[in-house]
Amino acid sequence: MAKDPYRYFRVEARELAAQLARETRALEDPGGGQAADVARILRVAHTLKGAARVVRHAPIAEIAHAIEGVLAPYRDRGGVPRAQVDALCARVDELDAALGSIEAPSAEPSTDTTASAAARADAPVPTVRADLAEVDTLLDGLAECRAMIDAHHRLLDRAGLDAGAERELRRSVDHLGRELAQVRDTAEQLRLAHASVLFEPLDRTARDAARVTGRRVRLATAGGDARLDVTVLDVVLPALVQLVRNAVAHGIEAPSARAASGKPEEGLVRCSIAQRDQRVLFTVTDDGRGIDVAAVRAAARARGKLAPAAEPTVDETVALLLRGGISTASSLTELAGRGVGMDLVRAAAERLGGTVRIRTTAGVGTVCELEAPLSLTATDALVVEAAGTAATLPLGAVRGALRIRDAELTRSERGVSIVHGGEVIPFVHMARAFRAPPPPPTTRRWTAIVVEGGARRAAVGVDRIVGTASVVLRPLSRLAPADPVVAGASLDDAGAPRLAVDPAGLVALAHVAGRESSPARDVRPPILVIDDSLTTRMLEKSILEAAGWDVELAASGEEGLAAARARAHALLLVDVEMPGIDGFRVVEEIRADPALAHLPVVLVTSRNAPDDLRRGRDVGANGYVVKSDFDQAALCALIEDLVRA
Repeated sequence: MAKDPYRYFRVEARELAAQLARETRALEDPGGGQAADVARILRVAHTLKGAARVVRHAPIAEIAHAIEGVLAPYRDRGGVPRAQVDALCARVDELDAALGSIEAPSAEPSTDTTASAAARADAPVPTVRADLAEVDTLLDGLAECRAMIDAHHRLLDRAGLDAGAERELRRSVDHLGRELAQVRDTAEQLRLAHASVLFEPLDRTARDAARVTGRRVRLATAGGDARLDVTVLDVVLPALVQLVRNAVAHGIEAPSARAASGKPEEGLVRCSIAQRDQRVLFTVTDDGRGIDVAAVRAAARARGKLAPAAEPTVDETVALLLRGGISTASSLTELAGRGVGMDLVRAAAERLGGTVRIRTTAGVGTVCELEAPLSLTATDALVVEAAGTAATLPLGAVRGALRIRDAELTRSERGVSIVHGGEVIPFVHMARAFRAPPPPPTTRRWTAIVVEGGARRAAVGVDRIVGTASVVLRPLSRLAPADPVVAGASLDDAGAPRLAVDPAGLVALAHVAGRESSPARDVRPPILVIDDSLTTRMLEKSILEAAGWDVELAASGEEGLAAARARAHALLLVDVEMPGIDGFRVVEEIRADPALAHLPVVLVTSRNAPDDLRRGRDVGANGYVVKSDFDQAALCALIEDLVRA
């Protein structure tokens, strides 16, 4: 204890402080603030006070004693008033500062709660979890142990032991393998955290911003049970903090203004987290005044980001705000005025490979959405086998299972389908997703899984259902590209990779594969992909071929125009930014040629500025797909609709 008197206290105090913060926040929840809740907080504060006195840390002991003093009158009756909850939050903030002084003795804990709130409102946000290199090292070691177990099995095959000894050794080795599998699963879970870890710093952000601005604000949260990769949580937390600050500083009105407009004096900010197929959506909503569109336009003109005579729409104005560098604040404060807040949000989305969307309604409020692909997540899955390959489907996408015969499949001009729940839905065997031939016709019954993805349903044939499992999904390496229906992989009990199927991709495949297998299907002309990037060309080719299309490729605008004039095509998929003739010029040439003017053309680009979107419409493009918002199922659906039209 002489070298580090707080060695154990530091850990215990952090845990107790976190519990105090959670319990204090819960006092305002519906049904919270009962006598039992107060008693629980008092016990935690008393434990912290006793521990602080043992290590002779008087400031923390005094803060814990002050928390007891605030709550003591409500020990038996509950019903802690809002003013007292705010006082408790201030004490918890002081406690956090005091705990920081243990790690940095030169820092004096502040007792000015308003000043400390302002400082925290502009301070960097701590990360959710420490570096996970140790976890990766553990997983690598477990993989080596698994390889050693497999090697021991091979040695036993050649050892020539008597039957009893070999059986005992194999039983021991198999037991060790099962134990290692459990340890591996537990270690993988360490890479994940409940999304609720975001809520405490967001709640503190809302309270601090409200205290600085004189607002009354409550933060409501949802979706904290989702378990996500901690690296995703680390990246998204500063962005969510910025969005919550914006909601309070720019959205929520003063209590008097809210009362005058018929709103509750206390503003509401919501933060929700939801998984959609293989993506996660973070949403921050407020019930404030909405974005001041006129002020944004004025600020954009003042900074030279908007022409003096331009009058962009609300959506176009919001797009300007997302570019960053614009602030509507009249003066520089701790919370606003720098014009860099949305830069932080946009940068987080770019790091995650995601997108940011904002919708606003004057007098009603603003909705900000940050959507990103899942890099690592835990999910409950259905394990199936098809064409000798095991795969997982998210249980949340499974809508049912049934036993059917080949004779129950309906074949028509619309393709192969079945009737389920009074609805005709397309059918495809999962072997198609693995590029394997489906099983031959049989009179026996076999299994079909009803899957929902992208707001559509399909029936998917499998050889058998293995069972359910809680799996940790990992993305595939970019060096090992797979078909669009493959969302990632997990590890089976033996440590071998097992494919994870994307429900939306599987449903999209079913909607086009059925038409391919129909005997009445007409031969369709190919789709022409024009893009100077080899990677993009091959990715789009893979997606379209998986959806049942023949594909022709061109590496430049000039080559694409020549190919379009040489043979018939169903549709053109054209990149905008190419050397020589760019995508806009390609569309103009197509529309000017009487023999080609009827062809549907979809532009694919990373440029999503309002001017670019407008130019795409002006030259006659039928669709405009932004690469950062790329959704393979939506692209396939768009192509089908355009070709059918």
